Amino acid sequence: THSGSEMTTKLTNRVNGMDDIVLIDNTKAVELVTDDAGAVTGVKVENPVTGDTSEVKCKAVVLATGGFGSNVDMRVKYNPEMDDKILSTDSVAAQGDGIVMAEKVGADLVGMEYIQLLIGDPQTGVTSTLVGAGTSMYVNRDGKRFVNELERRDNLVKAILKQPKGDFFWLTTEANAQIDDKGLNKYGLKVEDLIRQGKIAKSDTIEGLAPFIGCDPAVLKKTVEEWREMCRTQKDPQFGRASFMDDVTLEKGPYYAVWRSPSVHHTMGGIRINTKAQVLDKSGNPIPGLWAAGEVTGGIH
Repeated sequence: THSGSEMTTKLTNRVNGMDDIVLIDNTKAVELVTDDAGAVTGVKVENPVTGDTSEVKCKAVVLATGGFGSNVDMRVKYNPEMDDKILSTDSVAAQGDGIVMAEKVGADLVGMEYIQLLIGDPQTGVTSTLVGAGTSMYVNRDGKRFVNELERRDNLVKAILKQPKGDFFWLTTEANAQIDDKGLNKYGLKVEDLIRQGKIAKSDTIEGLAPFIGCDPAVLKKTVEEWREMCRTQKDPQFGRASFMDDVTLEKGPYYAVWRSPSVHHTMGGIRINTKAQVLDKSGNPIPGLWAAGEVTGGIH
């Protein structure tokens, strides 16, 4: 696979083989330590099992603690629309701890209200419970198209949230479902299990997907017939989609319907930095000894 966990595992294994780097596991950073002049000189850490705390002294700290996509209270603080009705694709560890620690030592924050959503599992928020691709045809619970599927994420999400129950279904075929010879989807999940769990439906006919979607079979069939014509003509009179690739045609079954809805994917705001990745205070001055990288930062989009 090409997952994030695969990459971090390989990097961790590599670092563990280096004599000049020490990884400290099972240790939670809880506070940045500063001297009388306000320079960061270390990190206060906590053993989550015993509750004991200690201080790691250092010449500099680089915060790379990620965003706050899984912290609903923090999301709502900066963007009231991002409440608990919207799940997240993120790890449960995406709590914004590094942002809070930096703010306590005077760091400026920027763009905290900007939170990007992606399309995920309506029950868990994860992206992995699917077959096919997001370029497929989208239908709502009435069995009708409602958006140009190639729109920007923010416009897609706005359109989806306006639909009945704020969800939708995308349709694909056996030929384009990206299922391997072991019956696994591209994330390594067993498709039969996803069907049994109600994430996906499979049918030899388009009409057979209608009960899963909850729509009139005749309406769904008409929608797909119109879609096939758009694939042939490369013209979308309804929503202006500009291209219909070979992998989205619905000419031959078996067919799949995938249940999806918007999920918080990443937080675009965070700690303000300069072009050297130095953390800036509210006056725009670097905080000595403190740098930040990755999703914990804001203003870089």
